[in-house]
Amino acid sequence: MATYGGWGLDESFVAAIDLSAKQWYFVKTGSVAGEVTTANGGSIPGPIGILQNDPKATEEATVRMFGISKLSASAAVQPGVAASAIVHGDYLVSGSNGLGYHSSGTGSALNAIALEALSSGTGGIIRVFVLPPGATALADMGS
Repeated sequence: MATYGGWGLDESFVAAIDLSAKQWYFVKTGSVAGEVTTANGGSIPGPIGILQNDPKATEEATVRMFGISKLSASAAVQPGVAASAIVHGDYLVSGSNGLGYHSSGTGSALNAIALEALSSGTGGIIRVFVLPPGATALADMGS
C-alpha cells in the first residue's frame, strides 16, 4: 500500500459499543446523541464516516467525515454484486459489517471512492476519499 498521508474533517464521538476491532470501518450514529456504532448496509441514516482509532465502549471515537482515509474493504461476493476487483475510482458503500464494498447500483447513497486497488475475492485496507453522508454522485459535491 502507498504511504498514508490522510487529511480531512474529523469529529469526536463516544463509542456506543466496543469498536476496538473496527478501526478503518464505516460507522453510523448510535441510538444516543453523540455516540457511534458499526455501520451496516441498511443504516438509516447512512454511515457518517470512517473510524480512525480503536476505542472500547464509552471511549472517544474519532470519525473521518470527509477527506482521505484508510478503509477496511472487501472485493468478495456480497448480495447482488459478484466478486470483482476494486480499482481506483470505484464507488464504495458500507456492507452489513461496516466493511467497504462496491456500490450495488446507481441511486444508492455512496460512502467513498477507492484511491487504490484490491484484488478480486480478497479483503484489505485501502486508501479512499470519504464522501459526505448521502452523496449519490460527484455532482452532489458541487463539481
